[in-house]
Amino acid sequence: MSSRTRTRQTTTGHTIGRRAAVSVVAALLLFGGPSVAVAMAADSVRSASTTADDGTVPDDGTIPDDGTTPDEGTTPDDGTTPDDDAGADQGAGDSSTSVALDDAVLAWGINTEVSSGAYFGGCNFLSAGAAGNTGSSRVWTQADGFYKAKDGNVSIRKAGAVSGWVTPTWATKCLQPDGKTAVTTATSTQSQVVVSGGKGTVDPTTGTASITWTGSFAVVFYGGLTYWTATNPTLTVAADGTGTLKATGGGYGADRVDTSKWTKLDPTPITLATFTGVKLTDKGLTATPSYLGVAVTGVGQTEKTSENAKYWGSFPQDFMNFQQLTGQSTYWLASGGSGDARKLPTPVTVSYDAADQVEVTPTPTPTSSAPAAPTNKVTKRPSAAPTVTVTATPTATPTATVTAAPTAAATSVTAPQAVAPAAPPVTTATGNDVVAQGPVGTTHAIEAVAAPVATPAPDDARHLTTREVWLLGGALWLGAGAVLVGLPRAGSRRR
Repeated sequence: MSSRTRTRQTTTGHTIGRRAAVSVVAALLLFGGPSVAVAMAADSVRSASTTADDGTVPDDGTIPDDGTTPDEGTTPDDGTTPDDDAGADQGAGDSSTSVALDDAVLAWGINTEVSSGAYFGGCNFLSAGAAGNTGSSRVWTQADGFYKAKDGNVSIRKAGAVSGWVTPTWATKCLQPDGKTAVTTATSTQSQVVVSGGKGTVDPTTGTASITWTGSFAVVFYGGLTYWTATNPTLTVAADGTGTLKATGGGYGADRVDTSKWTKLDPTPITLATFTGVKLTDKGLTATPSYLGVAVTGVGQTEKTSENAKYWGSFPQDFMNFQQLTGQSTYWLASGGSGDARKLPTPVTVSYDAADQVEVTPTPTPTSSAPAAPTNKVTKRPSAAPTVTVTATPTATPTATVTAAPTAAATSVTAPQAVAPAAPPVTTATGNDVVAQGPVGTTHAIEAVAAPVATPAPDDARHLTTREVWLLGGALWLGAGAVLVGLPRAGSRRR
């Protein structure tokens, strides 16, 4: 056997050997990997199912030696039920999330009319407590002793000059935040009635509340010509977000037409406000009473139009019926007067605890200032009528610019001051295209027109024909050859 043959056999053997080794490795990987994965999974399951050595359930699920049962059914040593039964025991108790209140606070400005200036009697204002009997429709005096800024749980506050709230007095009850007296309906003291000591319950989870306050406040218009009283307000909020603020109305009935009328009113249940969309927070609530779009009957509400739709409405019907007796009915609904926009109710604020109240900030009022004294200088009439010289601005001379052909310079013609007769058109042409045409000395529009094709002038000079040129040239060539032949050769001699 030759060496080459032996080498080929050796190489072939090595190749077969390598292939065999690769096959073996592949087989090991193919079958060994899944086996390891299965083993690892089994260890994980075994580890999860087993518990520590402290007496918990063994791997086989048998009861430990200490006599306890497995976790899913055992009863702890303290006699309590397993964890999965704890929720049931908690649910068996009281599931109510209502909170009892004993010092809730109600704050309300009612509407802008309540604290605005008045055309008679000084202003409209709020007073704490149930007002006494004046005996007739007249303006209150300080000597009457009717006005109070505080009475029991009820107090009155108004916007301060700088910020926050201040307590008014008889002398300051009609002052605006800027210190000026509210004397017209366009001005306001921004006053509020505040009633504390409210008792009841509130359930933030269900969104319900029921709170009652003890105390009275009086709403006084025109300095005392007409006033009424609200006693013991009660707030109720349902789970759907609707609510009511009710009280017992009282006071005295007056008539703007017959000022001699003065009648003590019987206590009457009235709805001060109704609400929708009330949201309870962890501290209380702020809600604006329903008014816009509320229709009432028999109390003088004006017809709704596109012009008054943004402030057309009314306080509740039973409240309006009560105001018919007090003489203030037109101040609580859209009556068609200029002050209808000021009759909308202001937001009601309720705090669950007087020590942690919902913040209410008065609206800043711009500080007004007295107008400056006029400083117009008085000038005497001149003795003679002044001469007025009118200088006319000269009119610019119109300029007509005639556009020339590219090969010619552009011509600019300035029109004279006087109007001259129209001159013949000036035409500048390149080839067959007219570049510009128009009367000289005008600014009329220039129109392009087609120019006639120029005809060449006749030529009288005689031109040679082609045949004659060839004959003349051949002759010249022959003559030249003859001359060359006739010349003597270089180096020849004459004999």
